[in-house]
Amino acid sequence: MPRLALGLAAFNIVWRAMYWLIWERKANTTIKVMLNGHQVDFNAAENAMDDDIRESLHRAFEPGQEKEFLDAYAIIHAARFNGEVFKI
Repeated sequence: MPRLALGLAAFNIVWRAMYWLIWERKANTTIKVMLNGHQVDFNAAENAMDDDIRESLHRAFEPGQEKEFLDAYAIIHAARFNGEVFKI
């Protein structure tokens, strides 16, 4: 087998492993954060968020900053929707 084909096969294996580690494990991980004095599932909160606000904040926060992300989202949500409190 030519070197290029072996290199592409190895790349494909590594890519699939990285995909599983990042996305599949994230999908099965429950991250709990506090929102308005209640513990909520961060993934459920993300699903309830306004798409435009959520996407703009994703660029500003790193993984592991879920609490800060949710706090920032709640502030922007209230400003954008006339003081409405973000709830899950």
